[in-house]
Amino acid sequence: MSRPREFNHQKVTQTLADVFTANGYAGTSMEMLTDATGLGKQSLYNAFGDKEAMYLQAIDCAVARFGEGLTGLEQANSGRHAIDLFFATLTNQCVSDDPTKKNCIVSSGFLEGIDGKLVSNKLDTVWRSNHQFLSMLVQRGQADCSIRNDLRADDIADLLMALMSGLRVSARALKAKVQIKRIAQSGLEFLEPKKLMTNEVAK
Repeated sequence: MSRPREFNHQKVTQTLADVFTANGYAGTSMEMLTDATGLGKQSLYNAFGDKEAMYLQAIDCAVARFGEGLTGLEQANSGRHAIDLFFATLTNQCVSDDPTKKNCIVSSGFLEGIDGKLVSNKLDTVWRSNHQFLSMLVQRGQADCSIRNDLRADDIADLLMALMSGLRVSARALKAKVQIKRIAQSGLEFLEPKKLMTNEVAK
């Protein structure tokens, strides 16, 4: 009997994440996955499960890789600075020529409207986690007065999540990279603290 083919599980998972991120769930075939990984269909099934199971693991991998790319947030001198760094990382990915960076597996998953409770729950969990993280950064900024305090942190996080998704979609439609960065910069201006009026109307 032939011995089972050995492979690096982590590297194969990263390859699966690349293929799903670049092509979406519906646009990814088993043939594409076997070609990219160099493994047979049965080997992939044995190691990862069916296509849905592979996709779920690919989401976890893609999310973890994005998190690893967020450097300097803890050392940022303010909450606003941390959010600027977050969106700088995001924007650099959006303007990349590499589809595995330019695209977002989570945003694409929502846009595809993939059937299946497990996938839906996974996407919702990631979305809530990102929202919670951004809300935490906003709260930090409100505490150090680098972010406006006239709105709830969760409401501001809602707008940041919308900006994040909008940048991902805009990056697919717009060719000028500078335009994407301008959108991000303009979108973050609403974080500015409300300035007190120096010339009050005399009563």
